[in-house]
Amino acid sequence: MHNYSRQQFHEGFQWGPFILGILSLILSFLAFNHPMVSILSVAFFFAVGAILKGIYELFFRRALRQFVNYNSTLLIIIGIVDLLIGVFFLFNLSGAILALPYLFAFWLIFDSIGTLLTARPIRNFSNAQFWFTILIGILGIIIGFLLLSNPFSTYVAIATLVGVYFMLYGILNIVYAF
Repeated sequence: MHNYSRQQFHEGFQWGPFILGILSLILSFLAFNHPMVSILSVAFFFAVGAILKGIYELFFRRALRQFVNYNSTLLIIIGIVDLLIGVFFLFNLSGAILALPYLFAFWLIFDSIGTLLTARPIRNFSNAQFWFTILIGILGIIIGFLLLSNPFSTYVAIATLVGVYFMLYGILNIVYAF
């Protein structure tokens, strides 16, 4: 087995992180100057995420029933709703963009309610995780209602967060290059 030193891993300028950093900064520039591209990308990834989350919820319900004998019809409903939202978003991106703030807010509210309703079995394993789950569920409900009160702010927040993320990721990779 060969022992590598820090110097062997970082000898001089690294082109890979530099190029990745530049590409990320370009994506950041595009996100800030063309916010609809950011929103469209988020709608697409949201669709894929909703589908994956729906599948996870259905399997999680089964595992919950199997390991702690807790049967939740709500998890089936949430899983199916997640799947339907994901499929809708995936095949109708323009409609998804219009519905994104509302669907996201309602999804967050109902998912947080589901989190609160399924928190009880967690208390059997960890009191701290139980209260953390309760806190996350309550915060999700509050954020959901805030998003419903001003849907335009959701678009601005999405575009801004995408731009900031790519900008920070780009800077980080450029720093790694040196």
